[in-house]
Amino acid sequence: MRRYHHKLFLKPIQDQDDTPRDADGNFMKPQLQNIFACNCREEPNGSGRKLVLPDGTLMEYSSMIYAPLECPDLDLGQELYVKDSRDRVRRKGTVSWFNRELKHCQIWV
Repeated sequence: MRRYHHKLFLKPIQDQDDTPRDADGNFMKPQLQNIFACNCREEPNGSGRKLVLPDGTLMEYSSMIYAPLECPDLDLGQELYVKDSRDRVRRKGTVSWFNRELKHCQIWV
């Protein structure tokens, strides 16, 4: 049995200064490719658990994603999605919290 049977993809972050323009100087919609980050395991938060942040506030989350240590560091608010083994989108969302542990990474979405 594989430990990480889903795939984590990141949507690239683009600054306003990097947005391409046409010959008249108007902004054009960029064609951005999503980036494969690593394999992962996504588990929905079916029980309604909440995360206690370091400042003591409670945060609700819809899903917990476990990833290997090879996972890149993710910024809060980073858009991502998870695909299953049949290449169907399983979860879309933004990073609410990222934690690198001793043997794996945890991502709250």
